[in-house]
Amino acid sequence: MREIKFRAWVKKTKTMVDLYQTTPLALDANLQQDGIFIPFSEEFIIMQFSGLKDANDKEIYEGDILDFTVFDCLDNDKQYRGCVVYCGSRFMLWNKPNDEFYGSDGGFELDEVNGQGGSEVIGNIYENVKWSDSKVK
Repeated sequence: MREIKFRAWVKKTKTMVDLYQTTPLALDANLQQDGIFIPFSEEFIIMQFSGLKDANDKEIYEGDILDFTVFDCLDNDKQYRGCVVYCGSRFMLWNKPNDEFYGSDGGFELDEVNGQGGSEVIGNIYENVKWSDSKVK
């Protein structure tokens, strides 16, 4: 069973807050369920935990930036950098937060890429990583 957790980017203070712990996010518009505060406000950007961890045992959330390898049976392995996006019913790795394509390749399914090992969270799109247009390393 996958652990359900969320975090939020607080726009005003430019800080990331874990929502599965008691937080100072108690606003009138919040919903509290099973100890999780979920803010419904334009002041927050909510991100869900994917249920997966990277090669360094770091939790992977929506909005995280990952360096990862897509392995090929002909030894044409490629290094990529991508953003974790929830798309439809699954977590994907997209080229940019609003663009799934890597040249001729579309987005990649996070669980498949992560299952091959070698993925690494290097930051997220809100904090310490500048997003660049050059994704293929």
